[in-house]
Parts: sequence; C-alpha cells; structure tokens
Amino acid sequence: MSTRIIFLDTETTGLCPAYEKIVEIAAIEVDKNYQPLRVFHEYLDPKKSVGPSYQIHGLSDQFLSGRKTFEDIVEDFVQFINGATVYAHNLSFDQRFINTE
Repeated sequence: MSTRIIFLDTETTGLCPAYEKIVEIAAIEVDKNYQPLRVFHEYLDPKKSVGPSYQIHGLSDQFLSGRKTFEDIVEDFVQFINGATVYAHNLSFDQRFINTE
C-alpha cells in the first residue's frame, strides 16, 4: 500500500458515463493523521446541460460554462493521484467516469 492517501469525489451530469460528464472533481491528500496536505479541485464545463443533476449538486449551466474541460486538467489530475492509495465514498462510480473521460 502506498504511503500517500487521497480521498476523491466527483459530481456528474448523470449516472451513465457513456452519456454523462464530470462537472466537479476534488481530491485531498492527507498525512498519516488524516490532516490535509494538498488539494486538487476543479469545476468543469461538461459542454452539455447539467439537466436535472442540478438538483443534486447545485452547479448550474451558467456557473460551469467556459470553465476548463476534463481534457484540460487530466494530466495534472493524474500527476496528483499517481502512486497514491485512493479512497472514495463510491469509488467504482467515480472511477468509471474518470476512465471514460
């Protein structure tokens, strides 16, 4: 197991990564006492309407429009998590979206 620990979460436009996009991604690296060390956080323009998912995450089309896309941040994100043990509330959900993006 890696000595680096990262907690991850995403917000999306829906439940199916084949049709939906990530609108927010956050990862926090913590030390052995679970104190925050570094944070990676981005709001992302999904290039589509967030639709009813707005009711879940509160991120509007207007707020997200013109922000970076996942493609813009993927290299920095991969570098941030590289070599770490990653935990998430619903890791399989987040991982499917990240891998599809």
